[in-house]
Amino acid sequence: MFVSGDFETVCKDERIVKLISEDIRKVAIEVKLTKQEIPSNIYVESLQWLPESGLVTDAFKLKRKVRCRFF
Repeated sequence: MFVSGDFETVCKDERIVKLISEDIRKVAIEVKLTKQEIPSNIYVESLQWLPESGLVTDAFKLKRKVRCRFF
């Protein structure tokens, strides 16, 4: 499959989201996760979680309150 555009556009492409979701589901079934452990819906975010974005610390720990306000 060929997808053109910048990274943000690719992340929003429904075909890409569907492919990623199918791959996650395939691996989850292979490792025998239960139905409750398999994601039913995913969101592909184009923003990188770096300390510069403010969503994680310098040690890459989640800044939960900031992240909750952002999303």
